[in-house]
Amino acid sequence: MLINLKRILKFGWHSFSRNKGLGFQVIFIMATAVFFILVFFLGRGVGRTLFDEMGRKVDISVYFKSETTEQEILEVKNRLSSLSDKIKTIEYVSKERALTIFKAEHQSDDLYLNALEEAKENPLLPSLNIYSDDPNYYAKISGFLKEPPTNDIVEKISYEQPKNRQAIETLAAIAKGIKIVGIIIVGLLGLLVIIITSNIIKLTFIVLKDEISTMKLVGASDWFVRGPFMIQTFFYGLFAVIIVDTFSGILLYFISGKAIHWFSEFNIFSYFFSNLAVIFGFQLGFVALLGAVSTLLVMRKHLKA
Repeated sequence: MLINLKRILKFGWHSFSRNKGLGFQVIFIMATAVFFILVFFLGRGVGRTLFDEMGRKVDISVYFKSETTEQEILEVKNRLSSLSDKIKTIEYVSKERALTIFKAEHQSDDLYLNALEEAKENPLLPSLNIYSDDPNYYAKISGFLKEPPTNDIVEKISYEQPKNRQAIETLAAIAKGIKIVGIIIVGLLGLLVIIITSNIIKLTFIVLKDEISTMKLVGASDWFVRGPFMIQTFFYGLFAVIIVDTFSGILLYFISGKAIHWFSEFNIFSYFFSNLAVIFGFQLGFVALLGAVSTLLVMRKHLKA
């Protein structure tokens, strides 16, 4: 068994190194598929970062009536925290802190500052700023806040204002669009697999026909015949992955400094490098499966002859 395995590996390597013309063509085709997989991973990382950045800028605020105590507000905060794990953070802003923030934001606006000085009491309301992972969940949060007993102490909810609701719904639409684009990319990648497989079959058929017939004549088993050619296609895939990832890594290293400003401080090279093992494994598994399937399909007809 071990001797046969060594022979298969040896014959596979010899076939790989001997058929250079076929090898370059197959490596190029596999490299195309590998490159699209890499683009998919990088696009997924960039998309997540941009979406999270947008999500941090969209939240809902619930303002409580002036006479509401801090304890009552914190009780609402605790109930919201246990409502769902989709809620990332809840920030409590007291009346005093709200006043401090307001003054800092309008320090050059005399109209607002004069109005505050004329007011005998702090006119601002205490609030909770709520951030969720899922923009679609804001509607449910708003509905929860309008239910008793919470609604008795709530003055207003920012989600109910048309502009805020429109911003949140736009973000939700973008999230849905990203999912649709992901599905389309996966579909196109599947179509690419079919095209690549058929091309590899056509390419390998030219070389394999005579070699398969010769090996069958000397009494080789079907798996011993298949083995070297499966190893051969694995080497094609391995070289395709190494070539694509090496050149992509070099390119990303040089452009990441400029691209970081385009992607909201997302370092595309760091993302590539930190996920290189996952990307490499997925790419190698993909081309290994592709090569095995194409080889089996090519040899299926001839092994029966």
